[in-house]
Amino acid sequence: MRFIILILSFLAAQQLLAQNAPLLPEVEPKINDAPEIISYREEMPYIKFEHCTDEHYRVREKCSQTELMKLIYAELKYPEEAKKMGTEGRVFISFVIKADGTASDFKLVKGLSAACDEEAMRVVKSVCQQYKWIPGTQRGQAVDVLYNFPVIFKLK
Repeated sequence: MRFIILILSFLAAQQLLAQNAPLLPEVEPKINDAPEIISYREEMPYIKFEHCTDEHYRVREKCSQTELMKLIYAELKYPEEAKKMGTEGRVFISFVIKADGTASDFKLVKGLSAACDEEAMRVVKSVCQQYKWIPGTQRGQAVDVLYNFPVIFKLK
């Protein structure tokens, strides 16, 4: 009896396969209307500071990053709670530089402590939103770029 049921099951499966009927329904791919955020780009976004005027893009970008770091560390206040506990390390904040030169979508990527995370987010968000950025480019077009920024907390 088992043998007959097994043969009937096999024949039913063969018949389904012979009809070329798809066993799973086809799923249409979703079309995403949101602009693509690029993490690799030809030119990284930067802030145009007065004395960062070198004609070569890489020099200008490095000067801009240095000035941005100076601004952030000038405004950064080491949290008292973290000082008392001897907390040191890095907090990583990511944000998107839009094709129009605005900074948005700030997120904590890697934290250190609640107090350090809050302070890093406050300072990075405050400083980065004060300036209009020169957007990153890909194939000559301004694009949204994901920017990761480390904030280092080190006791002296």
